[in-house]
Amino acid sequence: MASKKQKADKKQPNIRDFLKNKMNRRVKEVKTEESGTSEQADHRHTFTVRFGADGPEHTVACTQPGNVLQVIKSHESQQFKEKIKRPEENIIIKLGEGNDCHIVATHFPCSCIEEGERLTITVLTNKVEKKQTEPRVLPKDNYSVFFIDKEGGKNSKTKTAKIFRCNTIPGKFRYYCVYAEKGMKIKEALRLDGRFVDDLSDFSLSCNKNGKFTRCTEIVDCLHEKKFQICLEKKKLPDVQQQIQKQDATQQQQQQQQSASVNSQKKNETTSVLEYAKSNSVSLQTAIKETGNEVDLKEIKNLLQQQFPELKKWMEERFPGRSFRKALELKKENFGKIQQSFSEVHTVRELVRLSESVCLLELIENKSNFKVQGSGFVLFDNFVLTNAHLFEKWQESGIKKWGEYFNITATFNSEKQDGSERTWQAKGVLWNTYLDYALLELTCESQTPGQTETVPPGLLERFGPVPEPNDDGGACIIGHPGGGVKKMDLTCVIRKENREQAVEQNLQSYRDYLFTVCSINDQIKRHPYADIHVTYNSFMYHGASGSPVFDAYGRVFGLHSGGFYFDKFIRDHSVIEYAFPLLKVFENLLDEMRNNGREDLLEKVKEVAKGNSHLETILNGKLNQNKDQTHCEENQEGKPESEEEMEID
Repeated sequence: MASKKQKADKKQPNIRDFLKNKMNRRVKEVKTEESGTSEQADHRHTFTVRFGADGPEHTVACTQPGNVLQVIKSHESQQFKEKIKRPEENIIIKLGEGNDCHIVATHFPCSCIEEGERLTITVLTNKVEKKQTEPRVLPKDNYSVFFIDKEGGKNSKTKTAKIFRCNTIPGKFRYYCVYAEKGMKIKEALRLDGRFVDDLSDFSLSCNKNGKFTRCTEIVDCLHEKKFQICLEKKKLPDVQQQIQKQDATQQQQQQQQSASVNSQKKNETTSVLEYAKSNSVSLQTAIKETGNEVDLKEIKNLLQQQFPELKKWMEERFPGRSFRKALELKKENFGKIQQSFSEVHTVRELVRLSESVCLLELIENKSNFKVQGSGFVLFDNFVLTNAHLFEKWQESGIKKWGEYFNITATFNSEKQDGSERTWQAKGVLWNTYLDYALLELTCESQTPGQTETVPPGLLERFGPVPEPNDDGGACIIGHPGGGVKKMDLTCVIRKENREQAVEQNLQSYRDYLFTVCSINDQIKRHPYADIHVTYNSFMYHGASGSPVFDAYGRVFGLHSGGFYFDKFIRDHSVIEYAFPLLKVFENLLDEMRNNGREDLLEKVKEVAKGNSHLETILNGKLNQNKDQTHCEENQEGKPESEEEMEID
């Protein structure tokens, strides 16, 4: 008979055996993992590819796991790259021949492609599949591959549009080949495939061989290498007779309650729409559409007037009576006059002649090929005026020597871009970020081979004031929007007091976003140069910065500089554009020349400005100011430095 101690020893596990068993299990797991890795590492097979039914065949060697399109794209042939430039969603990959051939998704795992199989690739204009995230490719044994007939099954013969994302695929094929990891549900497999509609969720698969049905909630393991038709579930129609009886039973009661509840219901719906709009930060129209409620607009108006009495007062002051309609009619009438003034042949001919001085500017960073495009015009001699914000990237970096970091070119005669353009090198001379202007200097000779022409004439002598209110306010912008050919845009100057109305008109389609419109108007008012900006509407956006703005008499009065944007709804489209008045720029440019010791440029400017009363007035004012300043400094130098010095003397 065993002692108590011996029995206890039998119950206690042997620690050595425990550790030994654990190590054996660990070694087994590691070997299993290594085996799986080795299986993927030995992934080598070949298949052929052709583009179109009659194209030549190309052999593709697959050495790494991936989907079929990845493997094809990795081929070094330039022909392959040219053939599959279209988006993946438009590409069809067909396997096999004859009526029983099938098409696979672009993300079909290459491990499921048989050795030597031929793939035929075609491209459609319509989307065939929805782009999916690319899953990890596993060995073939991990997948169940099955086939879905392009013809619908029971209750689905004429409803293929409710099954397939594109049911008009040309060419001969019979099946959609679908793959899925074992253990996945059928409906999930079709969703991840991408070629079936997103809301395909209630269906069964009918086996083409024996007619047996498999629900979409089953797993795919039993479907391997079988062919099926999709059978949509027949929706049960409601019992019409039962509905009629129910309606008859409640009709009398509804009629009695309807009169008392209509007003209350409308009020509740209106309140719920307003609450929905507020909580989701959407417009009133969007709230009505998304909630499906009918509202009383008069009631909403009354509620808004009660909640925002100041807004009501502002609207009544802004547009008394029906003055908004009158304002629109006046706007059309004014623009008609502007078109008439610019339609005179001699005016257009003069503007075309002056446009020869407008150039396309390109700034290309030496190391990164980063490029900025803009416009500019010859100011005098070989000096060009443009916007300083073109150099903003380098200004923010604190770079002082422009020429060491990027190359500037100025291209003239770029009306057609047909090879007749003339290009000069340029370098920065002076700039001012507050009035957003920069002065560039062109090299003496054209960079274009065979060109001996001189730089076009400058426009400084044609500087003039912003058109007065008693004029028609017409304006013409000439530049290179988008870095393209030279373009001309006729518009009209919008006075400071009319800017709010112009913004509201431009955002008429977004009038429900009242507070956004008010916010934009507030930004325009708060701009530090709101008082000197010349505002107008124009299509001259990116690339047109630095363009000259002419009046109907051929005088240059503005430097086209930018606009106020409303990216939330009108991306890359400004609500209102502006220019800096050139007489103000000219006045500041004189200071910059003097402060930077460019007396040579000042002398040239004085010579060019002769005969232009506007420029001469500014020059005389600056000369008198400088004389007064010099006289004051001389008097200051003649005085004792301090009262203490006077006492000592």
